[in-house]
Amino acid sequence: PNFAELSRQQMYEELKGFDDYIREHFGYSSFYFRYPQGKYNENSLDMLNSMGFKCIFWSLAYADWDLTAQKGAQYALDTVISRIHPGAVMLLHAVSPDNANALGAIIDTARGMGYEFRLISEADI
Repeated sequence: PNFAELSRQQMYEELKGFDDYIREHFGYSSFYFRYPQGKYNENSLDMLNSMGFKCIFWSLAYADWDLTAQKGAQYALDTVISRIHPGAVMLLHAVSPDNANALGAIIDTARGMGYEFRLISEADI
């Protein structure tokens, strides 16, 4: 949902449902959150913070979510590598077969350029 349009109660239910699902199915809680579509406002930031979540925004993304507009693994690789930068937070949608097919090459190429991959929990946020 678009968090910029939700009531505080609706946000609470979404966030609680997210946390409950992760805990029930994977046995842990994650207090990192990415706004769907990147849509948020001051109210949603306040709600997130009041529940102990940290919002993670991406700095590198492309239109990979549209399954009718996939352009191939090479396009995914070229696009990501052309946009990579120090401290990048990549948003790659798991539904994209292009991303799945390019992921190994993205990782290998980025590492070859001197980049490292780290957990968000290791970042200074």
